[in-house]
Amino acid sequence: MKHAATHKTLFFHRTLPAWVALLLLPAVPLQAATQKDLPPKAKPVVTKPAPFVFTNPFAPKPPVTKPAPFVLQNPFAPKPPVTKTAAKAPVKSTKTTAKPPVAKKPVKPAVRPSITPVKIGSLPSASQKAKSKAYPMSEVSMNQWLLSQGNGGNSRVVVDISKQKVYLLINEKIALTSPISSARAGMSTPIGTFRMTERVRSGKISNLYHVGMPFWMRLGSTPYGTHAGFLPGYPASHGCIRLPYPVAETIFDHTRVGTQVSVMHSWSGAR
Repeated sequence: MKHAATHKTLFFHRTLPAWVALLLLPAVPLQAATQKDLPPKAKPVVTKPAPFVFTNPFAPKPPVTKPAPFVLQNPFAPKPPVTKTAAKAPVKSTKTTAKPPVAKKPVKPAVRPSITPVKIGSLPSASQKAKSKAYPMSEVSMNQWLLSQGNGGNSRVVVDISKQKVYLLINEKIALTSPISSARAGMSTPIGTFRMTERVRSGKISNLYHVGMPFWMRLGSTPYGTHAGFLPGYPASHGCIRLPYPVAETIFDHTRVGTQVSVMHSWSGAR
């Protein structure tokens, strides 16, 4: 008990100065320092109420948009081709340099050459060299009933040089009549009776003019024959007998190798 009292006495004596010092401290400076260290008080925020807005209860409601349906895309589907955009052409300058005016030459009116009718079998003069594009097919006559009976073996061909005509006879009856163009002045078409020895539907080329001669039919062993060609309306060939294209095709289809071809100055068998 004695030791406990002794300890209490010693503790009191040792802590007494500290207690006295605390009691003697001025209270005002401490209070001022404490208020100075405190943060300033925040002002209260005053919120104004929202203005009253009158809503019409009978106004139509806005439509409700539904979200688009979900579509599952195939990741393995082929991609569309990528089109390359064409490169833009460089913009040319719009500035143009003024060129001095060029005096235009007076244009003379075109004068068409006068064309006079040419008689069949006569040679045109130098002023009558204008040629028509094609011989009028109105001069061609065909008997389809007789042509249907032709088989090549019952056909023969007659050429009249003076009339510039060709005749296809089937069973000794005229099935076709057409104009021709034989050798011009200074040239000659062979006269006589021949047999067709060579027939070429297409691909035959003239050694002289280097042009095609469709439906070529050679006259015997001569270098001449009948074929489709240009008909100016008068004798103009080098010696062959030119025929209108459809006429040459018809005669080719109704004859064969060995068919008789008679070339005469004048034939009296035509009706």
